Amino acid sequence: MWCPSHCGICGNKRADILAKLAASSIIPCQFAVMTKSWLLAKAWSEFLAHWKNELPLANPSFKFPSHLCGVDWADT
Repeated sequence: MWCPSHCGICGNKRADILAKLAASSIIPCQFAVMTKSWLLAKAWSEFLAHWKNELPLANPSFKFPSHLCGVDWADT
């Protein structure tokens, strides 16, 4: 994919210097580490927040409905 050169863009050299400095830093950023479990928990909490925002009277449940336990697959 083509992209224009950064030549002549004000602050580009300074940004390059800062990026190289950050990349060579011995001390890693404390906020750079994310675990899969943290990402899943964050996505889940945002999903529930969005659900409650869209349907404030709804009470979300992710358990199988007990009244459907006796239903045969052919009846569906």
